Amino acid sequence: MWHRLQGDAVILAYHRVTTLPPGSDPYRLAVTPATFDAQMEILRRKFRPVSLYQIADSLLGGAPLPRRAVAVTFDDGYADNALEAAPILIRHGVPAAFFVTSGMIENRDEFWWDDLERLVLAPVRLPDRFAPAWAEPFVWEANDAGREDLPAEGAVFPRGISKGRRELFLRLSRMLKQLPREEQIARLDAVAEWSDFGLVREVRSNRRTMTATELLNLSRNPLFTIGAHTMTHPRLAALPPAAQREEIEGSKRDLEALLGRSVGMIAYPYGDPASVGEAAPRAAREAGVTCGFTASGGYVRRGTDPFSVPRFFAYEWSQKEFLYELNRLL
Repeated sequence: MWHRLQGDAVILAYHRVTTLPPGSDPYRLAVTPATFDAQMEILRRKFRPVSLYQIADSLLGGAPLPRRAVAVTFDDGYADNALEAAPILIRHGVPAAFFVTSGMIENRDEFWWDDLERLVLAPVRLPDRFAPAWAEPFVWEANDAGREDLPAEGAVFPRGISKGRRELFLRLSRMLKQLPREEQIARLDAVAEWSDFGLVREVRSNRRTMTATELLNLSRNPLFTIGAHTMTHPRLAALPPAAQREEIEGSKRDLEALLGRSVGMIAYPYGDPASVGEAAPRAAREAGVTCGFTASGGYVRRGTDPFSVPRFFAYEWSQKEFLYELNRLL
């Protein structure tokens, strides 16, 4: 009850609204259209959907937020945001913000975690040993794999995926997350060559990002806000401060040129404190951004730092589970 009296708000962070093949979404980024529709129906009936503009205005001294206020956001810029999520949001009258990785608009590559999934988890067979020179002392052997009990770090694997493959995926995932985009692509090419997948990998239709036209059409709906999500989706804390600022400024600049309007908000990639670091919020402020959003979990209230606004990840929850989670928070 204390939270309700204080007028706290919750921001939900989604990534995708689509139906993916079983076992192909280890980081649980996707919510099915039917599930998302049911969640938005509950949100509309039981809570007060608000836009990020309302939240930003409140944080900057404007009108207080209503009780049980909830905002919806999406990260990365997948095409299904425009094709699947947007029609559902429009039907329920729920505003949303879409944080877009500007360098991935109409890109010929998949996000690294999607590419890694098809290279390591999808193949029927893999070679017995992987010891790339660029990752010394990284050595993976099928017969020995599984001895190291790595933390899953949010990943969920389907039945039938061996412990060895899970270990390989997690070790490569941890490594790739630290690298700039060019090095990620080079490392993924090396994994593809090793696994006999091939260097030519078409972007799968269910993994593609929005085209410029799709993003423009999305931006024209008054329910929706477009925000920045850097140019290449790096782990900002792993970059020097100048490179962090360039990622933020460049994304803002790219989107403003495409949309013909100001872009005043950013969601930091990955969103956890270790990935965001201390310099990124300062870089966002210096880049002329109004608000910056994390995914650290937490309430939005008067006094929240506008450049470290917390969000909660949303998952494939039933209506009952969704209602429980929001009631627990609000």
